[in-house]
Amino acid sequence: MQISSSPILDTKESSGISDFNNDSDNKILNTQLSVATLVNETDENSYEEICEDFEDDINGYKFQTVAANTDMSTIINADPNKGNSDNSLGELLDFIKNNKDSVAEKLNGTKTYTKPEEEIEDGAKYNINKKIEASSQGKIGDCWLLAGLNSLSFSKEGKQIIKDSITDNGDGTYKVYFKGVKVSCKVTTEDLDKARASKNYSTGDDDVLLFEIAAEKFLRALQDKRVDDSKFASNAPEFLYGENGNPLNGGFPNDILYLMVGKNADYKIIKDKGFNLESFYDRIEYNPDNSAACLHIKPDNNWGFDTLAKDIYGQTVVLTKDNDNHAWSIKSVEGDVVTMVNPWNSNDEVMISKQELQDNVLGYEYLAI
Repeated sequence: MQISSSPILDTKESSGISDFNNDSDNKILNTQLSVATLVNETDENSYEEICEDFEDDINGYKFQTVAANTDMSTIINADPNKGNSDNSLGELLDFIKNNKDSVAEKLNGTKTYTKPEEEIEDGAKYNINKKIEASSQGKIGDCWLLAGLNSLSFSKEGKQIIKDSITDNGDGTYKVYFKGVKVSCKVTTEDLDKARASKNYSTGDDDVLLFEIAAEKFLRALQDKRVDDSKFASNAPEFLYGENGNPLNGGFPNDILYLMVGKNADYKIIKDKGFNLESFYDRIEYNPDNSAACLHIKPDNNWGFDTLAKDIYGQTVVLTKDNDNHAWSIKSVEGDVVTMVNPWNSNDEVMISKQELQDNVLGYEYLAI
């Protein structure tokens, strides 16, 4: 639940997760590339079968052709011990070249080859449905991540970004694509099993757990220098590293928002009690379809007491515990009432007045998606 106040980069940390998989969208399954290169350009049916086989990577074709003509250094390898992706990319580009007419038709046309969305397949162990639903924060201090995810899920644009970030590989593994840094992380059923069994991660929605694991893998790989942060955009945040050996402990909602969206949130730290939050609230109220917003709550005078407030019904709300800063998502603003969601239990919405919040706010983050 803690929000770190300054970036900490532990370059000596070497306990990286070995199965971090940062294959970016340029990488197609090598085992199927040889099949793809044999397709004749006039064989439309065979091409369509290829499209179906690679349905989750169709958008990758566009990215790959752009990447091939711009800066190959932006493509991060899946395995740091296995050379680069030039061979795979070369085979793919040969396939596109040999089938350019049908590729253009399929990529630019209105017909797409995708499976219908299903809530959960028969026999599936986890319900990864590409939606953020009710969850509760675990022992890890990653309220920043959960608050950011929840804030994205409250808008139409945010829902689409979440959906586009997840690929079900169909073999018990998933790919989470972080658009902001052009890195993908592979998450297996075994990863999900271990996280659930540890009781340290969030409970409830499996998609939230998926993002927790993927973000942890990315941050550990960044720590271990398996990801070259010099390739990130110049405005990328200095991703925070947490306490007790887990990089998810401590951060800002902007970290996950940037990873998902590729844009920095407007962030303000409020030092004076009289700070006017109205402009912040106005942006949420008048742009509900493309806003992601979070509030940072400060502890009560650093005495170790819970920070309490009253909702609009007079019920006591615990805004944060002990001496920890804490991040909340804002779902909506209507007049003087702010509807907030706590990562401790995102199923419960708290309606509270702006005035009641005023003296408890440490800062805010607002992103126009």
